[in-house]
Amino acid sequence: MQYQLSFNRIFPILLSLIIILWIYLNYKLMIADVWDETNFLLYFYSTPQTLFEKIKFIWTSSDLGNIYRPLPISLAILIIEPINNYELAWKVLRWTNVLLLLASLLFLLAALHKWGIKNYQKLIFSIFFLYSSAAIISASWFANMFDVSTVFFISLGIFLISLQQYIIAALVLSLSFFCKEISVLLIPFLFILVLNTKLDFRQFTRMCLIIVTIAGIYWYLRLSYIPLGSEQDIHGFSTIQLLPTLQAYFESFWWQTMKRDGMSLLGFIWLLVSLLALKGFINKAALIVLMMLSAIMYLGMFSYQNDVLMSHLNFVGRLYLVPMVLSLLMLIMWGRTSLFVILLMPVLWGAQQTYTNHRNFQIVYHQIYDLAQNSSDKLTIHYPEKPLNDHIRKIEIGDYPQACFSIGMKTLKYKQCK
Repeated sequence: MQYQLSFNRIFPILLSLIIILWIYLNYKLMIADVWDETNFLLYFYSTPQTLFEKIKFIWTSSDLGNIYRPLPISLAILIIEPINNYELAWKVLRWTNVLLLLASLLFLLAALHKWGIKNYQKLIFSIFFLYSSAAIISASWFANMFDVSTVFFISLGIFLISLQQYIIAALVLSLSFFCKEISVLLIPFLFILVLNTKLDFRQFTRMCLIIVTIAGIYWYLRLSYIPLGSEQDIHGFSTIQLLPTLQAYFESFWWQTMKRDGMSLLGFIWLLVSLLALKGFINKAALIVLMMLSAIMYLGMFSYQNDVLMSHLNFVGRLYLVPMVLSLLMLIMWGRTSLFVILLMPVLWGAQQTYTNHRNFQIVYHQIYDLAQNSSDKLTIHYPEKPLNDHIRKIEIGDYPQACFSIGMKTLKYKQCK
């Protein structure tokens, strides 16, 4: 009892240190805007539209990256509207992701406190939440604002449920659908709360009526602008990809990175540990269902990276963010902590890989921006995977095999030009 009281006194200090270190690590990753960050800023600073016209375009069009996730994009535009500094804008948006993730964590910790979770368990939950590959890449690449916003609204909604503010919670949870399609996971998660007596079935039914109604509005708009599985849709949803996606997703769930040659038995062992840690057959089955739904939503988006650094797989950790948070809540509330802690090994290992890779990835683009700044002519670079026409920095990236510079597997390469 005395030990518990002593730990409770130092809990705020330990939590503050964990958060401060995480903020510092994200500060060190503020190196260069890359890929979709750059494209978003180019759109914003090049479009001769008023703020109202930009917001209207976002809510009534599918032309922005073949996605319909209007709420976080609108928020991003509102945030950088008064910022005329290109270099400052991407940093402000990344810090917005950092703050939204921290707010999400605090909402969830408050909910766990209301539900009687002990402080040492909340500390473990915080480490899992912040020091995961999913959180690292989501905070340090503002194009992940979709996943981050989804987690924010789900976390706030769960906090309101713990306060028994069910109607407000339903309205807040509904907003997550306008952030990303993966929000479909929240309804089965609410049912899991019912099965574990954290939510009354009658309140669950009332909440679902609100959520399904608002989610239905979202899906109507989404399908009106982007038909599911069409050429416009960023997701192919091909059933041929189901088994490979399930295998890769289940194996990599706790690593949250694809920086390997292929599937390993160890990845499935970590998944088994998480199932063994959960108490009760229903919770074990619920976790599997939750993960299968996630994999179906992410059909065809997982492949192994091998030694390739300069790839879209640099950002793959974001796909695990929402399902990871919901899984962590299940494990901390209804799991055996002694087994649960074992999963810190793959989580921290994956986070370290993602941190290092994302740092090196950005360094390559920082070198490109430095070259462009010191050049009087347009800088042309061979890299077909991610074309870029940056008229602000005067950089052209694409299929240019005769260019003096090219982006290789890991570095920026230079060849002698005639």
